[in-house]
Amino acid sequence: MTVRFHVTPYNPMLWMDENNVPSEPPSDLHIKFSEFRERLTEFGEMIREVNWDIKTHSDAGWEVTADSNWGVSGSFGGHLNQILTMEAGLGLNEFVAWYRSFVPSEHALYLFQEGEWESLELREGITVEEIANFTGIT
Repeated sequence: MTVRFHVTPYNPMLWMDENNVPSEPPSDLHIKFSEFRERLTEFGEMIREVNWDIKTHSDAGWEVTADSNWGVSGSFGGHLNQILTMEAGLGLNEFVAWYRSFVPSEHALYLFQEGEWESLELREGITVEEIANFTGIT
């Protein structure tokens, strides 16, 4: 079974009360996929794997793979591409740390597993170890 994680600029607890669901996310964050695609090479350089490859797709999807069994993939959706959905695997924690540095610090970000309410606030400077402790991926 595939485990998915999401990163959003709002705490998923906002949606816990079905009678008080916001009509749209309370954030003006706008992820421009063209800019994300251009900057994704920074992540490839950061991972320090010998041979890494980046693929992007026209539907705002992407994947980064390396020599080993290492890789991460995902896609953007929702209002202004604010919802990042990723499949769990080796590389997810490092990618989430890089993504926090990609998104301007004035925007809060929260990481949570699909179907769960508990989230990790991705504050500026969060470490890969802190993210791994939350995701359980090591």
